[in-house]
Amino acid sequence: MKGSYVLMLSIDKKYNIEIGRRNFCLIKGIYAYVGSALNGINGRINRHLKTFMGLTNNMHWHIDYLLPKSNLLFIIYCHSDRRIECSIVKKLEELGFNSIKNFGNSDCKSNCQGHLIYLGNEIDKAMNSIKLAFSLLNLEYYLL
Repeated sequence: MKGSYVLMLSIDKKYNIEIGRRNFCLIKGIYAYVGSALNGINGRINRHLKTFMGLTNNMHWHIDYLLPKSNLLFIIYCHSDRRIECSIVKKLEELGFNSIKNFGNSDCKSNCQGHLIYLGNEIDKAMNSIKLAFSLLNLEYYLL
């Protein structure tokens, strides 16, 4: 099945992550990485889980560089035949959260600032905000 997903992550200290010619300075806190999986949601989530667990060193996407440095808190996903990750990003921004500029959006068609969102330091508030974003977009979501 096709779909979109959010990886809710926490990092416990400040990191400077170099990806290509870009350097991303991430502070301690909770983040949401928003992506799509139009070739199959199960395969994409499994790929991210393998990267998180250190079972692959294939660094293909920006998130691959962050996953080994983070704690994976939750995965929230929905089924969709359309690319809706940009709608999720924009809804989280409307809720008052900030994107990390140029992180994870190199193939973005909607001119998003980034597909990694800083959610602060409160897990419950972060989780409720992600659920709210899905709900406001009338998306039925599932938690892992």
